[in-house]
This record gives sequence, C-alpha cells and structure tokens, in this order.
Amino acid sequence: MLAVKDGKLTQNPVSGLKFFPEVKRTRWLAGDELERLRRVMQHSAWKLVAFAIEAGLRRGEQFCLRWDQVDLENGVLTLPLPKGGKTRHVPLSEEAKAILRSFDSFLRSAWVFPGLHDMTQPMDSCAFLRRPFEPGLRQAGITGACWHSLRHTAASRRIMAGVDLVSVKEILGHRDIQTTLRYAHLAPGHLRDAVNRGSLAGTVTKAVTSQEGEREGEIQTVDSMVRPEGLEPPTPRSVVWCSIH
Repeated sequence: MLAVKDGKLTQNPVSGLKFFPEVKRTRWLAGDELERLRRVMQHSAWKLVAFAIEAGLRRGEQFCLRWDQVDLENGVLTLPLPKGGKTRHVPLSEEAKAILRSFDSFLRSAWVFPGLHDMTQPMDSCAFLRRPFEPGLRQAGITGACWHSLRHTAASRRIMAGVDLVSVKEILGHRDIQTTLRYAHLAPGHLRDAVNRGSLAGTVTKAVTSQEGEREGEIQTVDSMVRPEGLEPPTPRSVVWCSIH
C-alpha cells in the first residue's frame, strides 16, 4: 500500500489474493486453573481477577471504572460507550456486588481501582498485569492465557451454567451475536440435553385400539418396540390388524 501511495507501483500486487481466515483463540480458565491462581495470588489482587470474571468487563472498562458508575442498590453498572454518547448497562452478580462492597476506595478516590501512588488517577492496568497477574499465571502453571481470557471465562462459565446466548451477549456488551456464538461449543452437555428432548431413544406415548374397540393410552419405550435380531416382532395384544383387499 505504501508503494502504491508513493507511486512506486500502480496497483497492489496482492489485492486479488484471498487470505486464509484468521483463527481466533477463545482461551478461558477452567475451574481448577482458577483455584490454582487464587491460591498463589494475594487476596487483594485476586479480588480484581474475581471481579473481572463476575462482571465480564473489558480491561479498560474495569480499570477505569468510577464509583459514580456503580449502583449497588439496583446491582448495575452504567458505562459510557466510546461512540454516540450512549451508555451500556451491566448487571452485577451478587458476588460482584460483594467484591465492590469490600473496597473502601470510595472514601479517598473517584476510581473504584485507584492508582497505588496517585489515587486521583485510575490504576495502571499494565502494571497490574506485569506484577501480580502474569507472575501468578506462571506460578500457577497456566499457559496461553492473558487478561482477556478472564472475559472469555465470564462468558463460558455462564454458557456452561445454562445461560442463553442472547443474555450472555447483553451481559458482555457484544454488538453482534456472532461474537457470542464463539462460546456455543463450550457447552456440549447442554446441547446434548437439548437434542435428546423428543429423541426416539426416550419414551413415546402411543394411542392404540384395544380389542374391546376402546381408545386407550399406552406408554412404551422404543427399546421395547425394537425387534431383537433373528426374532419376529411380537404382535401387541391391543393392535387390531386390518386386512388388505
């Protein structure tokens, strides 16, 4: 592009090429990894990690969170969006509210997570990552994870707990449902439960005609209706055969 702009080339030589789609990683922390991380981190630092998972905020949203954006009574955060002057409302879990109530920074600062040396400024997120967070990951033997993995963890834990994708989209503030769909595969158990509802492998209710000519309900399992190999199917007592003319 620079060569074209500088007049060195008349057109971009790779403009007609199709590139392989970029593989997006969705690294999230499993329960045992979170427990190992909690054990090696100081409690004050772990509370920031726990809040990140509970609230699902982006790094900038969390470390620049102000107390005037926090409504503990109604359990909601009001975050300004970068464009259009709109706001995003983030519901708070009971654990997230408990974590916020444990902080006393509101007595000295407008920031929920104020700077260690200057409480008039928000905490330096890069410094937090360099000091307690990334060393904690290494000490806990956790690889391939970063701070954004906590946001993935917030989403995946809710999906695995049975929360629907639309609700997770609203909680995390995704603009597009396609972004949320990346977590759908993290809940195979729930998909199995869903696909098994109405499956032929379960019980089915059949209305049959008795020999007395009355309609009666009969619940039969599919297994009882399957003919064992090498045997003729049994003739149910309640079925009336129709002659073929």
